[in-house]
Amino acid sequence: KLMRSPALAAFEMDRVPAKVRERYGDTPFGRGCLVARQLVETGVRFVQVNRGGFDTHTNNFQAMESHGEVMDPACFLEAGPKSIGPGHYQCAIDCARSGQTLAIYDRDQDRIYFIAGELPGKNPNDPLMPYIHKKVDVLGTVYHRADAYGIVILKVALHEDKAGSPAAGAPAGK
Repeated sequence: KLMRSPALAAFEMDRVPAKVRERYGDTPFGRGCLVARQLVETGVRFVQVNRGGFDTHTNNFQAMESHGEVMDPACFLEAGPKSIGPGHYQCAIDCARSGQTLAIYDRDQDRIYFIAGELPGKNPNDPLMPYIHKKVDVLGTVYHRADAYGIVILKVALHEDKAGSPAAGAPAGK
């Protein structure tokens, strides 16, 4: 009966537009969520997606890879995306040196990731200081609570554009 079910088409990933597949991610969990969505869309009433463990109490926040622009969130909250760019470089430097936490703005998701630190007394801004108002690739542990996002940075590097050369100092516009 399953082999003749319309729900069987939900497992055919080649029929899903590339943009949709990219949004879910090429991971076992992402692909599982996409199949679950498609199953629900075909009328399946109950779907369960497992993430490879139950009640682990450890490693519940996986490392995330993302890219975005290093910026001063206080200016951003006041002026929006126009506050990111060469004209605000010195302001961001001054704010970071005076203790303001830097952030990474992911334009694709319109999301701010505040920089968090795990070690008391260590400035979480330090890995980002050379990259203020530049587009970076970041690997880190993301925490999410009440629509606020924070990231503990594990690795940061200057973002390379699609041509393979480093992105310019000014952020890429949308």
